[in-house]
Amino acid sequence: MKKIFLYGYYGFSNTGDDLLLQSSIESILKVWPRSVFTTRNYKKTSIPEKYDKIVHLTNCDEILEDSKSTKLVRFFRYTARLYSEIKGHELLVFGGGTLWHTNPNVLSLILVFWVILCAKLNGSRVIAIGLGVGPINGIIARLVCRTMILCCEEICVRDTQSMTNLQSTNKKVRKTADLVYGSTFADEIAKTNNLKFARMKEKTIAITLTSHLNSEQYSSVSDALKNSITPFLFESWNLRILIFQDSDAVSDLPFAQYIKSSFPKELQENISFFNVTSSKEDLTTAFENVSLHIGMRFHGAVLASIMRIPFIGISDDHKVSSLAKYFSMPFFATEEASSNLNENIINFALHQKYDESSFTKIENMGRANFDWFREREN
Repeated sequence: MKKIFLYGYYGFSNTGDDLLLQSSIESILKVWPRSVFTTRNYKKTSIPEKYDKIVHLTNCDEILEDSKSTKLVRFFRYTARLYSEIKGHELLVFGGGTLWHTNPNVLSLILVFWVILCAKLNGSRVIAIGLGVGPINGIIARLVCRTMILCCEEICVRDTQSMTNLQSTNKKVRKTADLVYGSTFADEIAKTNNLKFARMKEKTIAITLTSHLNSEQYSSVSDALKNSITPFLFESWNLRILIFQDSDAVSDLPFAQYIKSSFPKELQENISFFNVTSSKEDLTTAFENVSLHIGMRFHGAVLASIMRIPFIGISDDHKVSSLAKYFSMPFFATEEASSNLNENIINFALHQKYDESSFTKIENMGRANFDWFREREN
């Protein structure tokens, strides 16, 4: 039996992060079927119940939300808890998402370095798969990052910008793709959702949102969506707003409700909400009959591409722009959306087709995240 500690942003009611957790578990089990897992997480995740017996959720991030303690006390309690949880695991895996960065400061990176040190002190091996890397700013951060790379056996980086941010020529660092592209359940979802026939049944646009916006971006995105989609609703199209994150701390729902209220009242009956989890059933239902995805959520665009649904990206996040560029789909920065997204762009996007060779390539790159496990299968 192999004991694996999975480190990511799990259990924050974020469908994208729970998809990464599910992708990691399923893909590792395919190669190492007798594995058990422990996760760094906040609260319960939306992964299938069938994994309850082999996945231990630590809920350790609840320590950071304890308002009765000072920040310093919470930090030391948190790091001590991570050390105790990692102990006894033969492998630490950074399981997707933008985990290495200096936002808001270098302490974010130092915390990750501490996690790696915990693993090494306990004799655990360390790898990173589908890793996103944000800006690494400052001399100290660069030195810490280089040391982290030396401590890892393999680092699979999600995209070109992450490779640039990492600034490493070490041979153990290589470019792959998002973990979801390499997952078995993604193939099942694509097969279940037969889009060629689905699009003939109903004309639906799906959108995904994020609450991490300033007031100017908030206004730009809402105006862009209202003005560009309204003509389609008058032509009896439907708008489905997919909620990818909904917790007490962070939720897409208030923005979604604001978007709906901005449309003329006679059109609001054509607008619906759908809370998405990482279950295959929910993902299939969320994109059922959808002809176009417009959105800010990276994994909304990933799922759309898996189901061969064209998409329009709206974000200031490099991972969304990189994916749109890769598949030749339209993309706009959030503050540019109101002046660029319009009815003509939507009509253009609706007729975009996927290059199957490009999709096969990114799918293979997604699977390549798990080469390290395959090489040690026996």
